[in-house]
Amino acid sequence: MKKKLLVLMASLAMVLPLALGLGSSLTAEAAGTTVDIKLHKKRFSSAQTEIQNTGEEMTQFNSAAGFGGVEFKIYDVTDAFYALLNTINPATTEKYTMDEALAEVKGKNYSSETPVDTQTTATTGTVGDLTFADVDAKVNGKNAVYVIVETPMAGVSTADNMVVALPIKNASDTTLDTIHLYPKNVVETAGIEVEKISNLKDEDGNKVPLEEVKFVIHRNGVYKASGTEYLSGFDGSGTPTWSTNSADAYEFETDADGKFSEDRLLYGTYYLTEVSTIHGYVIQNGAINQQFTLDATNKSKSFAGANAIENDDIEVKKTNTGGSVNVGDKIDYKVETVIPNGIKDQIDKDGDGVNDAPRYVKYEIKDTHGAHLELDNTTLVLTDGTTTFASPAHYTLDEATPGEFTVKFTAAGIAAMAPNATLTMTYKMELLQTIAPGAEVNNTAKVETDHDTDTGTGSEVYTGGYNFVKVDGSNDNEALAGAEFVVRDGDSDAAKYLKVDTNGEISWVTNKTDAKVFTSNAQGYVTIKGLKDGTYYLEETKAPNDKYVLLASRVEFIVNQNSFDSTDPLATGTAETVVNKQKGSLPSTGGSGIYLMMAAGVAVMAIVGVAYLRSQRKEA
Repeated sequence: MKKKLLVLMASLAMVLPLALGLGSSLTAEAAGTTVDIKLHKKRFSSAQTEIQNTGEEMTQFNSAAGFGGVEFKIYDVTDAFYALLNTINPATTEKYTMDEALAEVKGKNYSSETPVDTQTTATTGTVGDLTFADVDAKVNGKNAVYVIVETPMAGVSTADNMVVALPIKNASDTTLDTIHLYPKNVVETAGIEVEKISNLKDEDGNKVPLEEVKFVIHRNGVYKASGTEYLSGFDGSGTPTWSTNSADAYEFETDADGKFSEDRLLYGTYYLTEVSTIHGYVIQNGAINQQFTLDATNKSKSFAGANAIENDDIEVKKTNTGGSVNVGDKIDYKVETVIPNGIKDQIDKDGDGVNDAPRYVKYEIKDTHGAHLELDNTTLVLTDGTTTFASPAHYTLDEATPGEFTVKFTAAGIAAMAPNATLTMTYKMELLQTIAPGAEVNNTAKVETDHDTDTGTGSEVYTGGYNFVKVDGSNDNEALAGAEFVVRDGDSDAAKYLKVDTNGEISWVTNKTDAKVFTSNAQGYVTIKGLKDGTYYLEETKAPNDKYVLLASRVEFIVNQNSFDSTDPLATGTAETVVNKQKGSLPSTGGSGIYLMMAAGVAVMAIVGVAYLRSQRKEA
C-alpha cells in the first residue's frame, strides 16, 4: 500500500499545470497545514496566447488590466479524486489514470455542490485579485485536491475550472504556502446612448435639449426596490461596480446637447432611471425603470432621436384680436398649451411597489381679465384635437371671483387628454363701457398642475373717444348747451349712424331715429367714447336754440388711442371747438318782429315819398 502511495505522489508531482484560460492543475508534496490560493483575474478584449501558471507571481501579466467583480468558488474534491484512481474508467475499462482523474474532477458540474469558500475579485485597490485564505493542505490525511470554478458572466468568456492538487513546489523545489493563479477572460463590452429632451419645441420646431439631467443605471430590480443593485462606478480596469445602496449610485449627467453615453457596460439586463431634472420640468414614467438588454446581438441601446426620453414642461401661448376695438366688441381669445406626455401616468403613491395613483390630479386654466372685460361663456370651447371637452363631465367653469374665471378639469377630463397633444381653449370676451378711452386692458391665462405652472399674456386692447366743446362764435366762444349731434361713419348722406346701447355696445345703423344723440352739456361738452381707431364725422342735428344757425357741414374727427385726452376737455385745452354762429338781425320767419320791421319800412318809405313830392312842388 505504501508503495502504491509513493507511486501516486510521484505521478502527481509530474503533472504540469494546465494552460491559463483552460484551467490549472498543480501537484507536489504537501508541507504546511494550510495554504493561500491567490487569484489574479485579468481581462482582455481578444483571446490571448496560453501561458502556463507556475504557482508563483508572474510579471508578464503586470500590464494586463485586472477584472473586478468576478465570483469564484472553491470545492474540495480530495475524496472524489482519490476514489477515481481506484475506479475503472468506463472509457478504457481500466482504472483511471491521474490525468483522467484530474480531467474528470475538472469537468464536473459543481452547481449543486457546496463550496469550501466563495470570493469575488476586488474592484478597488488591487483590482481583479482575490484570496482563498487558509485552505487545508490535507483532507482526511491525504494531500488535498481542489477545483476552483468561475461563476459565468454575460459577455465574458468564462475560464475553465482550475484544479489544484497540493502541495505545490516551485522550480527550486520549495513548497509554496501561497499559490498564485492567473485566470483570464475575454470581456465583451456594450453601451448605452441617452438623449434628454423637453416635450416643448423651439422656434424652429425642434424639441429642446435638456442639460444637467441626471440618470442612474441599475439591475436586478426596479428603482428603490429591495435587492436592486446600482451601478456605483467603474474600477481601475473600467469594469462596472455595483452597490445595493441607492445613495451610492453613479449619476450620469446630460451635456449641453441633452446627451450622455457609456460604453463600458457588460452584457446583461439593466434599467435606466432619471433621478433629477432641471427646474420647471417633470419626470414622467417614460424616464423611469426603462429596461434594456445588452448582448452579442444588441451591443448598444439608444434612447435618442425618435426614442429620446422626454421631460414634461408647461408653456402657455395666449393670443387674441388686440389693439383698437369698440366697446361691446366680442374679442376672440385663444390659449394653447402642450399636454404633458405623462398626463396618464400612474405612480406608486403609497410606496407599496404598485403604481396605483395618477401622477396628475390637478389641471386648471385661470384667465385673469379684470373689471373691463367679461367672458361670454357660451363661446368657451376646449379641445386637444381629438376630444372636445364637455362641462361638467370633463371640466367645471368657476366664475365666482370677479375679474377672473377658472376652468378646472375633472379626473375624467384629465384621463381623456391625449399626451403631448396641444390643448386649445377658445372664447370671446366683451369690452365693457367702464373702460376709459385710451386705457389699455389685458388678460393673462395661467395653466397650473400638481407639478408646474406657466402664464401666457395676450395683446393689449383699448378703445378710443373724442371730446368737443360747443361754443358761440359771435360771443367770445361762450359755451353752448343743448346742441344735438349724431356720429356718422362717412361724410355722405348715405353714411351709417352710430348707435350706442344701454351697455355701451357700439353698432352702426341706417335709420337716423336709431342713432345715439349726443347733447352738449352746460359747459358745452360733447363726449364720445367707445370707438375703435378710425375717421368719423360729427353731424349737428339741432342748434343750441333759435338764435343760432345749424352747422352746414359735418365735422371730421380721427379717433386713436390718444385722441381722448381728458374727461375735462377745457382743462387741457386740447378739445376741439364746434362753433355756432348767431342768425344776425333777421328773426326767424313767422316771428312777431317781422311786422314791426315791415311797419317801420313803410313809414320810412312814406316819409321819403312826402319829402320827394315837396321838393318837386318847390321847383315848379
